[in-house]
Amino acid sequence: RQAYRLRNADAIRRTQAHKAAKRALARLPHDDDDDATVAEAGRILTDFLAVKLGKPIAGATAAELTVALSHRNVSPTLIGEVTGTLAAMEARRYGMAGTAGEGAGRAEIEGLIGKLDREL
Repeated sequence: RQAYRLRNADAIRRTQAHKAAKRALARLPHDDDDDATVAEAGRILTDFLAVKLGKPIAGATAAELTVALSHRNVSPTLIGEVTGTLAAMEARRYGMAGTAGEGAGRAEIEGLIGKLDREL
């Protein structure tokens, strides 16, 4: 059993990523108007993607993320949802005009994580 875990550590970590993300989201307040909550939800999404893709994506551009997800055969529709959500969250985080109250909330991010888990 221990030898299996050592040989397959990456696969085990990827399969547990969804559970870890759900637990982290459950600990967040249910306030989608709070910028700190939305920022933390975005961090949970990027951490989930990093584990599933096997590389850090926090500093990746939308094009780089699109390529990485495409290589893993994620549907173009879902790739668009992910990149759009991350862009909206970044705009909200940096206070770009017209973004107050816009962007992804906890429920949307939880849904994206579920969809990504099925496709990755």
